[in-house]
Amino acid sequence: MRLCFVSVRSHNVFMTELLSMISNAVATAGHDVDFAFDEFPAAGADTAYVVVPHEFHGHVDQRSFPTGEQCRRTVAICTENPGTEWFDASCHLLPHLGATLTTGRSAVQELRRRGMKAEHLQLGYSPLWDTWHRDQESERPLEILYLGAHDARRAAVLAGFGRHLWDRECELLIPTLEARGGSRPDFLVGADKHERLRSSQLLINLHRGGSTSLELVRFLEAASNGCVVVSEHCVDHEPLVAGTHFVPGAAENLALLARRLLLEPERLRQLANQTYDFIREQLPMSAFIGRLIDAAAETLSRASKRRSSPTAGEPMLPPPPVEP
Repeated sequence: MRLCFVSVRSHNVFMTELLSMISNAVATAGHDVDFAFDEFPAAGADTAYVVVPHEFHGHVDQRSFPTGEQCRRTVAICTENPGTEWFDASCHLLPHLGATLTTGRSAVQELRRRGMKAEHLQLGYSPLWDTWHRDQESERPLEILYLGAHDARRAAVLAGFGRHLWDRECELLIPTLEARGGSRPDFLVGADKHERLRSSQLLINLHRGGSTSLELVRFLEAASNGCVVVSEHCVDHEPLVAGTHFVPGAAENLALLARRLLLEPERLRQLANQTYDFIREQLPMSAFIGRLIDAAAETLSRASKRRSSPTAGEPMLPPPPVEP
């Protein structure tokens, strides 16, 4: 069996980074992988595709949409949390694909509530994201870092932080939502992002839109580089433990929490070390890719049986929903 990961070259590189991390774990485990952009390449019957459906669907020409047969051999990775427009966009697509894995537990629950089958794919530590390697001598001149695309709610909360953080060394990177293909002054990717996290003591995390779920990828990237996360209260953060692996609080209080933590360097060091050790020892990505391998194998098996049926339909990927 071969897994072909399909991403979009010219849009949100964040999704490509995530698929690259997962594909690396699959390859390291000894499985064959391919990586493609902007289209589902022709492949043999032993190939399953892996895609973030709302990202692909929203940013390629419809002529590049997968065929019905390719849809049946596709494992969708739903990265979005309930309460966002991108989650709803994913729900429009998932019934047309072979299997669905979600990176958040709350997404599994909501998809099942809507009558769809879904399983949870735990994300974990990857050496690709680790530029720190638990180096206790690593300097962290930046006290507080914020990384998050602009939305009205986040902007309103951030606007209140200035009176608490004006005398601290802070960097707030707030890109707009248009295509972001590489690093720029307000947006970092790859090594640039991980090195900035390694040089920062704290990362403030705010939810987007109506979501209340932990932004797990952002958390893992920070923890992999010894940067402590201060996040507004969230659901489905297990197996991470609030107060042990991140510091929770109400959104409007995060600046005060961050300021207080900066006055407790020993606690900061302890949080960084114990969180790094936990994700590396208890949450290695290599321990979880079996779920993806099993989903791909089951998808191929079902697709093979359906090809042999003369009454099998052709569930094509639908066009984008019409805006009201």
